[in-house]
Amino acid sequence: MKSHLLSLLLLAGSQFVFAQVDERKSFVYLYSDSVVYGNVVELKKPMFGASHLRVDSLKIPADQVKFFQAERGFFANTKEFSFTGTSQFSERISAGKLNLYEKETRSVSYSARMYGGMGTSTVTIKNYYNMGYGPLKKATYANLSADLQSNAESMLHLDKYKSTTRTQTVLYGVGGGALLGGIIALVSNMQSESPSPSGTPQGDVRKNSKAIAPAVAMLGVGAGCFWASYFVSLSKPKRLKRAVDAYNY
Repeated sequence: MKSHLLSLLLLAGSQFVFAQVDERKSFVYLYSDSVVYGNVVELKKPMFGASHLRVDSLKIPADQVKFFQAERGFFANTKEFSFTGTSQFSERISAGKLNLYEKETRSVSYSARMYGGMGTSTVTIKNYYNMGYGPLKKATYANLSADLQSNAESMLHLDKYKSTTRTQTVLYGVGGGALLGGIIALVSNMQSESPSPSGTPQGDVRKNSKAIAPAVAMLGVGAGCFWASYFVSLSKPKRLKRAVDAYNY
């Protein structure tokens, strides 16, 4: 009933077409492959209630929107890649024979803020691509190498992307092993210490400090590897964009 009512409102209040999309205008492209044009298109995320698109005076549920173009850019719905199926929109950063989309999420370490610090900010970038108004794919090496194999320059950038991914995986593995080893060494050292009723003599303090030093070093190596892996990963979206741009132009 609600879907039928929405269709009637769209037909009555906007230009509702199935023809070629005019990207010179603001519009909403529905999963039904129909297009609604409007003067103003805005994505609304209310504190209470579901996200929706405003096309002038019309309200369209975000789950029905496949793409939309507004004053600030062109966006695609990535809900099929969400664990919860929630509609989220990724911005198109390259357009042509193949379109590339990017979703950037910033987060701040909560533990750092608890102690009055500035917090540690990290950026997570997810990329997707498609052709025309077709379904999105994850921008992985396997997917892109199959679709861009006819372009030698694109494949060169993708090979560098793959090499970066391998380096990132190695750093994660080394970092994880170092952290685990450091934790095990710390726990083992704590268990081997015997409490003294009269306190710990200074000589024992030096002994304990030397005993835990390797564990602390391993924890430092592990943390360093994780941070190195994070910074290495920041170059990967640039490689993808260069690969797509080479294919398009």
